[in-house]
Amino acid sequence: MWPANWHVALGGGVLNHGYSDDDLDLYILPLNKRAKVDDAIEALKTLLTYTRPIGGNNPRYLNMAPAVAVSDVYTHNGKRVDVFIFEPHCHVCNVAERLLGEDA
Repeated sequence: MWPANWHVALGGGVLNHGYSDDDLDLYILPLNKRAKVDDAIEALKTLLTYTRPIGGNNPRYLNMAPAVAVSDVYTHNGKRVDVFIFEPHCHVCNVAERLLGEDA
């Protein structure tokens, strides 16, 4: 994901408890303002199988808007992977620019 200007972060039960019986939660964060949501989606589709969007009216995810551009369910080897792609303009999310400076 780095060449496409994105960074992947782990979340949910796997991060908090070391395992999950349900799914793996991945948070895709922009490295810089050059990050494009479509590039992240294309990169994900080379590794995972798209299944469906996560229901936008699910109360568990309402507090993530408007920072999240896309929330979709994928699968890998029959296991569910929930993916949350953050908006490239999310100021707190531009990881590389915050860590490495404006020219990152």
